[in-house]
Amino acid sequence: MSATSSSLIRHIRYGSLPFHACRLVEVTARLRSGAVLPPAGWFPAPLDGILAHAARRRRLGGNYGLVVDHHTEDLPLTSTARPAGEGQPRWKKQRWVWAATCAWWEPTAEEDVRWIHKRAWSIAQSSELGIDAPGTPANPDVGRYKPQRIPQVATITPTITWWCLGDPDRIRDLLGDVDAIGKKTNAGEGQVAGWDVADIGPPDWWRICWYPDGRIARPFPARHAPILGLENPEIVTVDAYRPPYWRPPITDTGRRAQVQVIAPTTTRPTPQ
Repeated sequence: MSATSSSLIRHIRYGSLPFHACRLVEVTARLRSGAVLPPAGWFPAPLDGILAHAARRRRLGGNYGLVVDHHTEDLPLTSTARPAGEGQPRWKKQRWVWAATCAWWEPTAEEDVRWIHKRAWSIAQSSELGIDAPGTPANPDVGRYKPQRIPQVATITPTITWWCLGDPDRIRDLLGDVDAIGKKTNAGEGQVAGWDVADIGPPDWWRICWYPDGRIARPFPARHAPILGLENPEIVTVDAYRPPYWRPPITDTGRRAQVQVIAPTTTRPTPQ
């Protein structure tokens, strides 16, 4: 097997769909009371991350959270490792990403500060659970055992929308397992009342690259800038450009390192 074919297999082995088998899909989450998300000027709640989380929980079942598993999930999406059709971007197969945007909500959405309270660990609770309790701190108002009141900024919006290229039925099936998005879901934030998954037409990679207001819609590795028509765009450093977004990829040195992507404030270039 040639090095080229071996490289191709390595990049598409995760089960991404062929471009011609996909549809342009609009995904909408109907929220109960908003969600705690990164600001709209960053990369909030990427859809491929939500789908990967759901697929991982389904695959591991009762072992979820109990085993170390570095498997990359098969998702009902295409990716930049797949050849696209005529008039579509000609992506580089290395450093591939899924064909899915990050979250979008109306710019008029307001924000609200929610407070998360954490109490000092109770010695009585420790005894009930059979845990060796630490000694009573001399001053319970300072140090690791003090009560905490932590602010969290919630985006108040009735709906959040994503766009992707994939199989609408399989996407709908996976999202049926997702009942909350964003941070602090254990405190009731980001509760999803329902999902709407709509097939809106033939696959179009350009709809995945840019938000309706012209901002870049997902983290793209810096090497994809020329394909997007960008010259010397601003670059930022993030943990990853595809799921799991909390774990940096392994580099050629064998160590994990953060990666450079096109900045989230980048806007679509104006046609000449």
